[in-house]
Amino acid sequence: CRHLLDMGQPQAGTPLKDIDINGQRYGSLYLYFISLAAEIIRHLDATGITHPRILEIGGGYGFLTGLLKAYFGARATMFSMELPESMMLQEWYLRSIFPDVSTCFKATEEPMIFQDDGLNFINANVYESQDFEFDVAINIISMCEMTGEVATKYIGYVEKNISADGIFLFVNSYGRGHGSVTDVPEYDFDEYWTLADATPLYSFEVAQASEMMRLLLKRTSRRQNRETRRFL
Repeated sequence: CRHLLDMGQPQAGTPLKDIDINGQRYGSLYLYFISLAAEIIRHLDATGITHPRILEIGGGYGFLTGLLKAYFGARATMFSMELPESMMLQEWYLRSIFPDVSTCFKATEEPMIFQDDGLNFINANVYESQDFEFDVAINIISMCEMTGEVATKYIGYVEKNISADGIFLFVNSYGRGHGSVTDVPEYDFDEYWTLADATPLYSFEVAQASEMMRLLLKRTSRRQNRETRRFL
């Protein structure tokens, strides 16, 4: 986390930096994403994955993807799935802070050759048309805005393509819209996940009106008892 802080917050978009830490200023939301990036880095170090392939679903502005790319540099290959309207903003932000990093944009169902060590942007409307392997999946406060059916499809895609030692950082609340899942334990994860962490987050911790749950799931070859995991 210290290294992530020392890198500072990029000026792209002229963010409001309202918190001072040892003479360096940050935005409060950016600091929240630093804590999430530190969690992912800690688990990757423990797993021994040195050149991670990282997928973020619904990354919004791109803060977390940017932090992880800045930390790992050329060792990391990044994939971002987002709706086209939000993707325009995210792509602008990430291209601005990584002008020399190779990029790729999958806009249609036609297969693409993704950029190893680069930034790969994927139109969320066509993500199911192409499989690729990754070590980390991330979803922060967006599956709770989807219908249960849509969220289940994304989770199924992760389960189909994540590596054998992969991890899934999942931060969401109960459903917020018509047809959303009713609570976090109702998300349809299969039996091949172990629960490394389950932390309730108060609304002020995530700058949201509702409480959240942070799950860190680790892929396993051994079947787990889904009901026991839901209880935990």
